Amino acid sequence: MTHKVVINRPRKVSRRELLDVIKKQKEAIKIAEDYINSIKKRFLGCEELLKIQCDHGNWNANSYLFGMANGMILIQHQMSDQHDKLEPKYLIAPEKFLDDIESGNKPVAVETATTKEEV
Repeated sequence: MTHKVVINRPRKVSRRELLDVIKKQKEAIKIAEDYINSIKKRFLGCEELLKIQCDHGNWNANSYLFGMANGMILIQHQMSDQHDKLEPKYLIAPEKFLDDIESGNKPVAVETATTKEEV
């Protein structure tokens, strides 16, 4: 019993078909670029939210908001280009959170966010 080997030769592609494929690829690239740009805009928005969370009165108000700030730092770090090379710069908890301080109408001293690297 002998088997025939069939060789499928590629058919010729017309210029029109080739141009259609190129057009579809350009459209796909445009969609991908638009998606990447939308992700970049969202990431920049997250950076602004992180700045707000790390402001005095937010990150050091209580342990919940302190943990939220460090969680946001972790997420930002994981989304960055350096996530596999550097460690995140977490905040260090204050001795007392603002919610735990009895001010008696006295202004509470302003504490700035401190990272482990600054200590």
